[in-house]
Amino acid sequence: MDIQFFGDYLLHKGLIDIEQLNSAVDFQLEHNLSLGELAFQEKFLNRAEIDKIRDLQKKEDTMFGEAAIKLQLLSKSQVEHLLSKQKKINIIFGKALEKKGFLSNIVIENEIEEFEKDQRDRINHINTELAFCDHTHLLQDSVHIFQNLFFRFFQEHIKLQEVECFATNLDNSISFKQSLSGDIEADYIISFEKDHTPSFSKFSIDSNNCIAIFKEFMEDFVKMLALYLNSKGIVVNVEECSLIDQDPSDLSEYGQLKFITTNCNILLCAKV
Repeated sequence: MDIQFFGDYLLHKGLIDIEQLNSAVDFQLEHNLSLGELAFQEKFLNRAEIDKIRDLQKKEDTMFGEAAIKLQLLSKSQVEHLLSKQKKINIIFGKALEKKGFLSNIVIENEIEEFEKDQRDRINHINTELAFCDHTHLLQDSVHIFQNLFFRFFQEHIKLQEVECFATNLDNSISFKQSLSGDIEADYIISFEKDHTPSFSKFSIDSNNCIAIFKEFMEDFVKMLALYLNSKGIVVNVEECSLIDQDPSDLSEYGQLKFITTNCNILLCAKV
């Protein structure tokens, strides 16, 4: 049971091939702009201000526009203007397929309806699985924060793929472990598959630069969890993040959450 992207869904049904999928994705990348890029084009922000907003996003679970307003770099009306413009100019995947001439609008609309129904069924399955885990709300909050932070950190969309009762192994991966202690104790392991790493990286997966970037993401993720829990009156402390040099001998107590993006696969192993 997994959560698919619309393109993967169409590919699996045989309505498009891999070349058409990649062509439509490239078309989106060429035409779609982030809110920060739009703000730069409109001369609302400079590059230094955009970096400052993104730094705040790494520390707090907030959208780009909300962070910009909090830092008083954009007004509410400016953010609304940018969101409205982004909605008008950005192209969804289905529209990219139509513009490239791969599928008709009627076929796309019918498939979107079927796809959304399929996704609702899959999400219900995942929620049912999570409901049998201890500290369900903490796991769900962890997933939400992880997805939001991943997009802001690596500029890639991410979806929960599936839930398994127990993790298997972390072979062929680069992995980090970090814990929370206090009112609630939780251990987290984030594992990036070496063969499918975020496309941002210009470094070898084993290089110190790449490891430092993944470690920073792990630390930011756990810090955001701690801030969220503290805001709810749950006092927790953040333990030191460590690189796992070899496959852990026992993961039987960890629930395994699989994530998939357009460019990489990640495991989030959690024990709460």
